[in-house]
Amino acid sequence: MSIQTNAQSRSVLKSQNAREHIKNLKEGVLLVRLHTKQKSIDALKASDRHTQAEQIEKKVREENLELVNAIKSSFSFCPVYFFYSHDSKFVAEGELEKVGFLNHKLEIDPSISLDSANYYTAEMGLIEQNTKRTVENIPTGQEDNPNYRHEPKYYGGSNMRFHAFIIKNDEFQQLERPFPYYSRTMNSFFLKKSTEEVIERMNQKLFKFLAG
Repeated sequence: MSIQTNAQSRSVLKSQNAREHIKNLKEGVLLVRLHTKQKSIDALKASDRHTQAEQIEKKVREENLELVNAIKSSFSFCPVYFFYSHDSKFVAEGELEKVGFLNHKLEIDPSISLDSANYYTAEMGLIEQNTKRTVENIPTGQEDNPNYRHEPKYYGGSNMRFHAFIIKNDEFQQLERPFPYYSRTMNSFFLKKSTEEVIERMNQKLFKFLAG
């Protein structure tokens, strides 16, 4: 099989996967992870730096409330639930009954439960580097043979990482293009967008891809 044919096959597969993801997300739910920086806060308190700890707590709460409010007002693609990062293990393992879902005041609300087994995750964070395995010179059917080395290649160095609202799978693994899995927090002039603008753009990209 030629290099070009291999590339075309990968492109078709990625497109099919993206289509499946957009359909599943539309029919499922999005679980948004809110980070707490609790370890840093606890460390500051342990060293009697209570004022600094309180400042971080306040800033984190304000940022999380801003994200929750932006999603409530500007995201309509699918239902959204919120949880704190310390429950990430339960989400990744599918033990949603152990997750403390949050209301709009960032309070754990036992009345909020999730029955859907079809869910994706999302959060504010740094986009990871894209990877691509070098399979061009591997015989067909031998892709998993350890005798054929195919180390990952990384495209874009650390300077290519940027902050965004990112959609991931149920194990917090970043999705791939052509799925529109992120919305940048900076515009082309490196000016910070409002959180509402970021979420609104994400919502638009998802609907556009679904209709495409």
